[in-house]
Amino acid sequence: MNCMLGSANRHAAVFEQPDLFDINRGDVGKHLAFATGQHTRLGSHLARAEARIAVGALMTRLPNLRVDLGATDAPSSFEFRQPARLTLAWGP
Repeated sequence: MNCMLGSANRHAAVFEQPDLFDINRGDVGKHLAFATGQHTRLGSHLARAEARIAVGALMTRLPNLRVDLGATDAPSSFEFRQPARLTLAWGP
């Protein structure tokens, strides 16, 4: 049996606009990446805070930074869906 976090975290019945990446989404508490209940990872809150601060600082310093969808690989894998390569573009 495979754990399909990529599918679970994109379920339309649970997440509003499941295909949209939004670090400030209101339903982030329903995300299963760090598990829930007794399986919650101790560092999950710290990891989320660090990611929010790091991405926020990066976007403040590089306001025109964006993902180059034409050069980025499509997400793959069943368990942890992620692109093999994430290409960023910067500029107008």
